[in-house]
Amino acid sequence: MKDNGCYLCKSDTKYLFEKNNRKYAKCLSCGLVYIASLKDPEKTELENHYSQKESTHQEKLNKKEYKKLIKRMEYRLGIIENYCHSKGKLLDIGCGQGSFLDVAKNNGWECSGVEISKNDCKYVREKLNIKVHNTELSGVNFPDDYFDAITLWHVFEHFIDPLTELKEIHRILSPGGIVCLEIPNIDSLAFRILGKKWKYINDEHIFYFNKKTIGRFIKTSGFKLMYITGISGFPWWGKYRGLKELIHGFITATGVGDHLVLVLKKI
Repeated sequence: MKDNGCYLCKSDTKYLFEKNNRKYAKCLSCGLVYIASLKDPEKTELENHYSQKESTHQEKLNKKEYKKLIKRMEYRLGIIENYCHSKGKLLDIGCGQGSFLDVAKNNGWECSGVEISKNDCKYVREKLNIKVHNTELSGVNFPDDYFDAITLWHVFEHFIDPLTELKEIHRILSPGGIVCLEIPNIDSLAFRILGKKWKYINDEHIFYFNKKTIGRFIKTSGFKLMYITGISGFPWWGKYRGLKELIHGFITATGVGDHLVLVLKKI
């Protein structure tokens, strides 16, 4: 990715900071933050990287961890089902070890996944009995208007060319179909405090969005924004449960949570 101005609006950018020999830029017009002058990785490089990552299979989690994982997946599924009139074909892009797909399948959805890690694909096929394609989205060639719902849980920020990916998602989604995605929020309180030490500033993430910039992506790709909210990944919630509702209310009102959750509808 050669930096010839902002990826989204082509305006001038400014140098933000450097981390792990990667320079980060911010658009002076729309505010998009991204890694500048990034070399596009080969498919084999991506496969090797994600296949070598250490993963913890859900059956290895203790009872408390497993319950927490399932609760999070059920919360995600609940968001989708609030906007889908019926349960149909669901695609999870970057499905990992299939925890979300497993919950969706058990709730009546016809599930498929796309995942670049060979190890994770093997697990999803053999342990969960769910169809998964070991490639990037562009390597599958799904039919037009095929899926009723498509999900991307902390995947969109990994794309080298997110506009192209959104157009492909639009093509394979049925009319009126729903997309749900969760992404890091560059306007988060944590980033404002920690800067480049924020945990989501890492080598795997290419783009960093706030409500404004992700909104511009959506408008240029044939979707209508149905829902957007900020949520927090702050670790102290478990210790100080009495603060949870207060913190969540503040984050929702001010938009400074670590993550953004969005629901889009194909128009």
